[in-house]
Amino acid sequence: MEGVEAYFGADDVPGSNCIGPVVKDEECFASEFVHCVGQVIGIIVAETATIARTAANKVKVEYEDLEPILDIKDAIAANSYMADVHRIEHGDVDAEEAALRAGGAAAGAVVTGEVNVGGQEHFYLETNATLVMPQEDGGLEMFTSTQNCAKAQNFAAHVCGVDANKVVARIKRMGGAFGGKETRSVFVSCAVAVAATHTQRPVRIMLDRDVDMQTTGQRHAFHARYTAGAAADGTLKFFKVDVYNNAGCSLDLSAAVMDRALFHLDNAYQWPAVRAAGYLCRTNMPSHTAFRGFGGPQGMMICEAAMEHLAAALGLEATAVRERNFYRGEEAVTHYGMRVPVPTWHVPRMHGELLTRCDYDARRAAVAEYNAAHRYRKRGISWVPVKLMPNF
Repeated sequence: MEGVEAYFGADDVPGSNCIGPVVKDEECFASEFVHCVGQVIGIIVAETATIARTAANKVKVEYEDLEPILDIKDAIAANSYMADVHRIEHGDVDAEEAALRAGGAAAGAVVTGEVNVGGQEHFYLETNATLVMPQEDGGLEMFTSTQNCAKAQNFAAHVCGVDANKVVARIKRMGGAFGGKETRSVFVSCAVAVAATHTQRPVRIMLDRDVDMQTTGQRHAFHARYTAGAAADGTLKFFKVDVYNNAGCSLDLSAAVMDRALFHLDNAYQWPAVRAAGYLCRTNMPSHTAFRGFGGPQGMMICEAAMEHLAAALGLEATAVRERNFYRGEEAVTHYGMRVPVPTWHVPRMHGELLTRCDYDARRAAVAEYNAAHRYRKRGISWVPVKLMPNF
């Protein structure tokens, strides 16, 4: 086509075609297999963005269809996992469970359930964009909308076959990110770096919104299967849980996201015994990645589902069960071995003050009255604490 400069694919990468922020299990350009819809096969360079898009739409790709794995339950059935199982164990789970079951209903309750937490699109205001300009010494200067200039620099050098000190990565503004441009911007800037290296001309790209959403991954969807127990007065006894996340087609940051989820399985509560296992599910979805909270919200959601389940089984109000089990005292230690910093642990105090100031009990009574009077339309109210434990 007139105005088209070139096409570049896996055979044109001057350095290594292998990329990835933790493990190099991705390709700059797919060479043999595409593992998800949206995986980059090649890049077309043209005089204008309109010509480039038109030319890209004229490319015909022949595929041999493979059987896809699209969600967590498919991955579990196919035993499709990556990396090692992540495990945390604290206290004697078996002894606590055996004692509760031996005591029967009078001793407390043991509940079993499942939790599903969906993914989420970052939908930052501006899509991924990169400008790469060749330099006279064989280096590159990049202007890229990334949260991670170091990775943009290192991987551009990696795929172009030059030393990292010959690549300068700059960022003026991101246009929003929320974690979505921490690692998933790199494959875009790498592709442009390859094109600029070959043409020895400045090359710029800004993804269309639909392309950005197809290629860049989301917040991790999670699935959990738990068994939890509490005494008759609501005191927590044990928590067993298998946690699965949809990592997508490559590792990216999924292991760290799983770790954070496992660390937040206690939320704000003292569980005497915890046994947790985390599984990273390999699926044929774009590689899922960082998103604000980084696994923490999913872990807390799993915990709170179990808390609600236990409260219902015991016939207790969930807020009272939460209050009874807050971390308290100088010896409070989390299930991952961190001592709770009592001078800055304000959740018990905030609990009492906020419930009083917001008239929680009166509003809960009003909700119950409304629900009794309305058969089809219902209301609800809940109070949930959140714990984030940084390095004190």
